Amino acid sequence: MTSLRWRYAGGVLFLLFTNGFALLIPWFMKLAVDALQHPLTARFSPPTCALYIALLAVLHSITRIFSRTLILNAARIIEFRIRNDLFQRLTLLDIGYFSTSRSGDILSRFSNDLTNVRMLAGFGSMSVINTLMVYCAAVTMMLRIHPWLTFWAILPLPLMVLIVKKISHRLFRRSLQAQETLATNLGRLVQ
Repeated sequence: MTSLRWRYAGGVLFLLFTNGFALLIPWFMKLAVDALQHPLTARFSPPTCALYIALLAVLHSITRIFSRTLILNAARIIEFRIRNDLFQRLTLLDIGYFSTSRSGDILSRFSNDLTNVRMLAGFGSMSVINTLMVYCAAVTMMLRIHPWLTFWAILPLPLMVLIVKKISHRLFRRSLQAQETLATNLGRLVQ
């Protein structure tokens, strides 16, 4: 369990660096444009900004690989442990359980449900953390550049959240129906 915590902590740390490097690229692009417009007062020259952008892109790709590897491998370990625990539990059950339970349901749990657990523990957690980091950092940087434009850019966000919530609810229902159909069909094939 401690190993998983360290993997997630390392993944979050690398994700923080990944987002930092990604958000610095447009900032240096802004500095390069400012340098072209006002060369005497520029902090960096355009070629220097280009060099920093290239360096940031390389660092971004490296830290992104590490963040994804750590978090997604932790999710695979969680899936593996749950799968082993389920298998151990199934080996302890008596034959009466298997004659009353649909084998398609059991197979569906082992394949679809555990895949969903892995996706939630991996991509799901990584997406939530990444979204929070990027959103907070991007809005902060946007506010520093132009507060009024930031307000108008963020204004449609609540509507988008409602639309995504409605669509995801429909997808969840359809996925549940598909799993039920798969369990029924697998049960027929096994018998």
